[in-house]
Amino acid sequence: MKPHFQRWLGLLLIMMVLLAACAPATAQTAPGVQSGGNTNPTGVTAPAAKTEVRIGYQRGGAWTVLKAQSTLEERFGPDVTVTWTLFAAGPQLLEALNAGGIDLGPTGETPPIFAQAAGTPLVYVATQSGSGDGSGILVPQDSPLQTPQDLVGKKIVFQKASSSHLLLIKALEKHGLNYGDIEPVFLAPPEARAAFENGSIDAWVVWNPFREAAIQELNARELINGGDVAPTRGYILAKDTYAAQHPEIITAIVEELQKVQEWSRDHVEEYAAILEKETEIPAAVWVASFSRETTDYSLMDEAAVTHQQGVADIFYDLELIPEPLQIDQAVWYGVDK
Repeated sequence: MKPHFQRWLGLLLIMMVLLAACAPATAQTAPGVQSGGNTNPTGVTAPAAKTEVRIGYQRGGAWTVLKAQSTLEERFGPDVTVTWTLFAAGPQLLEALNAGGIDLGPTGETPPIFAQAAGTPLVYVATQSGSGDGSGILVPQDSPLQTPQDLVGKKIVFQKASSSHLLLIKALEKHGLNYGDIEPVFLAPPEARAAFENGSIDAWVVWNPFREAAIQELNARELINGGDVAPTRGYILAKDTYAAQHPEIITAIVEELQKVQEWSRDHVEEYAAILEKETEIPAAVWVASFSRETTDYSLMDEAAVTHQQGVADIFYDLELIPEPLQIDQAVWYGVDK
């Protein structure tokens, strides 16, 4: 071996020894700990990612009170962040669900039919009972329309793909009319109220609190009340992946909503005062709305699925959705199922 090569080999060996001596302590196995048994020998634990629930809600009712009282925030504590987003109606709420802007929220019967038909990855997680009394078809006080048959050929405004859409269809059918007998005008409740006020439409189909506010503030006359047409249901819809990953959060929300409903029955004035503060809609509107129709929340059951299947079939038969739906394929039954 040549002398200069021996010198380079010696230097290389010295460098390897020095590098080994300077290796990080985390690469060593601590005394008394088996190799592979300690992946964090420094003892410093990285903070766990906080869980978040992003709730979409509509103006009024138990959801608004739940938000105002911070009940969910208190129940979940620091481990779950709760954020709230207000929507004018169910279709807009489900658009946000589809876009990934929220994780869950409530609507009437109709919005999830159109959303499911459009491929929104939703699941029904809970149901809300209702008599239908909180919705109606309104006309101006001095309107010449006196009977349901007078609606033929008239401009009727409502939120497309909402519970009002379904109420109108059922009301027309009950009185021997068809959906094609009227001229639909699609507007969200705030814009619909403006059209109703300025006389550009003949009738308005809407739910509370908008219905009751129009009666009290605009002297609107109710031509048809929803309670005389058919019972209704509401639903809580969630992103399918969120329901699968966080069943305990969804169950807790349903429990807290039911507690709000039970509390409100014995505290109507306080309930209405909270809603007046949160929505700037007079407490008298909320008192009247509450006395008209109270609801209960529960997780999904067979009766809720059967009811919603009937709604889906109505819209398919009218060719308002392109394909028949199977509601039972989009149902989440809770942590015990």
